[in-house]
Amino acid sequence: MHSLGSYFSYSAGDRLSNNIQEIINFPADDNNAQIKASSQGVLGRADGKKGNWAVNWVSTKAGYATELPGTVQAIDETFNAVIDEYKQNFENLRREGPTTKTITALKDCFQKELSMIEGLKNICNVYHQRYDLPKESAESKTLASSVYSSLFQVDASKKQEGLHLLDDTAHKWGSVIAQHGEEFSQLVQYYKEQQEAQSGSFDLSASVISPKAFQQFSKQEATGRLDAFLATWSHHIDPTEAREMIDQGQELMGYILKGVVTNPAETPMGSEKAVTSLMWYLMKLAIDKKQGHDQGSFGIEDPQGRLYQFLLKAEGCGDRESSHYVGRSEATTGISTLVMKSSRHKGIDVVSGKLPADKRHLLFAQVDANTPPLHGDASSSAKEKILFIKLEDFSPFMTTAYGYDFAMHGAELAIAQYNKAFLPGSDDLPEMAKERVPAATVREFIAQVRNLDHVNLSEINQKMTARGFAGEPEKAAKLYGIAYMTAFMQEAGNLAILPIEFDPSKFFASLPNLDHMDRRTGREVYLTADELI
Repeated sequence: MHSLGSYFSYSAGDRLSNNIQEIINFPADDNNAQIKASSQGVLGRADGKKGNWAVNWVSTKAGYATELPGTVQAIDETFNAVIDEYKQNFENLRREGPTTKTITALKDCFQKELSMIEGLKNICNVYHQRYDLPKESAESKTLASSVYSSLFQVDASKKQEGLHLLDDTAHKWGSVIAQHGEEFSQLVQYYKEQQEAQSGSFDLSASVISPKAFQQFSKQEATGRLDAFLATWSHHIDPTEAREMIDQGQELMGYILKGVVTNPAETPMGSEKAVTSLMWYLMKLAIDKKQGHDQGSFGIEDPQGRLYQFLLKAEGCGDRESSHYVGRSEATTGISTLVMKSSRHKGIDVVSGKLPADKRHLLFAQVDANTPPLHGDASSSAKEKILFIKLEDFSPFMTTAYGYDFAMHGAELAIAQYNKAFLPGSDDLPEMAKERVPAATVREFIAQVRNLDHVNLSEINQKMTARGFAGEPEKAAKLYGIAYMTAFMQEAGNLAILPIEFDPSKFFASLPNLDHMDRRTGREVYLTADELI
C-alpha cells in the first residue's frame, strides 16, 4: 500500500494508471478489503481488520464526511478517462477504417472497461456485505448504529449513502460498457465478412475477437492468449506497450540473425529495451504455440551464434552459476561444487519490470544440442549448440537492489532443489515450460528399459552412440531428456527380437503433447531457426 505522502508525487498519467489497477485488482472475496482516495484523487488500499473505511486514514467526523464522496468521485473520474480513451479509438477506427490495428486498439480499451466494471462490482459486493444494516430487530439495529457511531463518529446512514453512490456509479458505467460491447461485436463481424469476401480468410486471433475481463482468465488461457498472459502474469506493462515491444523485438531479431546488428548498445532503443523487446518477441512465439509461461525456459537453434553473441554484449552481462543443463555446458569450478554441481552461464539484469511475467533477470548459455555430432563423427566430442534462455524472478548478483535479489534468488533455488529431490513432478506441471524431463515419462522409460535383455541393450546403445548420445540409458535419459528417450524407443522398436514384457506404448502415452520431440529435453519452448523469423 502506498504511503499517503507518496501520492503527492503522482502525475496525471501515473494517477490514472494506478487507479485503473486498484479498481481491477480489488478482491471479490475479502471482506476486509477497502479502497480510498487521497486528497490528490489517488486510489489506494486501506484494509483493516475491523473492516472500517476510516482505519489508518481518518478518524474524525470531518474527515469521514469527505472520504466516501471523494473515493466514489475518484472511481467515477477513472472510468470517465477510460471511456474517453475508448471513444478516441472508436473515432480513429471510423476515420481510418476497420483494420487489424484499429480493431485491436479498440479491443484493448473495451477489455480494460470490462475488467474495471468487474472490479467495481467486487467493490460494491464487498462493501454491501460489510455495511448493509442488520435487519433482525429494532434493538439490534439500535445496537449496530451505536457501534457504527462509536467507530466513525458519524451516523450509520452515511454509509448507506456511500453504498448508493457506489451502486449508481456501477450502474451508470455498466450501461455504457454494455453498449460498447454491442458496438465492438458488430465491428468485428463487419470486418470478418469484409475480409472473407476479399481474401477468404480472417486474420484476427481469439484474443482480439473474444475479449474478457482480466479477472476471468485461467492459467490455461494465459499459455495461449497474449491478453490472458498479460492479465495473469505481466502486471507492469499494458497491451499496447507489449505489442510495440513484440514488433520491435521481431524486427531486431531479423537484423541480429542477418548480422546487421551485433551490439544492444548500438540500437536506437538502448541495451535494456533491446533485450526486453527480444524477450517479448520470444514469449509471443511461445504463446502462439500455446506454451506461454510464468515459469519455464527456451531452447533456441542459433546456428551461427549471433543471438548469443548479441546478448553477451548487453549492458551488465556477467558470469553466474546455474543449476541448468549440468553435463551439457561448461561446469562451474571452485568451492560451490561441494554443495551442488552447477554450470557456468551468463546473466543480465533487467529490473525495469517490463520483462514478460514481471521477471527481473535473464539467464542464458550455449548448451549441447540433442542432435548428432558435428560432421557426423560419432567419436568427436564436438556437438551442435543451442541457446538456452530462462527469465527469472530475481537476480543472483549480490549488488542488485542492495542484495535483496540475491537473497530472494537463493531462497527460490533452495525451494526448487527441495522440490526436485522430494517432490518429483511438482516443477514440471503442464502450464510450466521447464526443460526438466517430466517425471512420469522418466519412470515409464526406466520401466521399459528394465524389460530389455542385455543383448537388446548392447545393440541399442551402439546405435545411440552413433547418434551422439553416450552413456548408460537411465543416466542418459535424465541428461538428454525426451529426444534421447524417443530415439531409444524407436531403435528398440527396430529390433527383430524383443522380450514380451517390452511395451513402449506406455512410454509414448506419457509424453507431453509438444512439437520437436526429436530435439527437446523437457517442456521447454523449443524454437528452430526457421521459427525465429
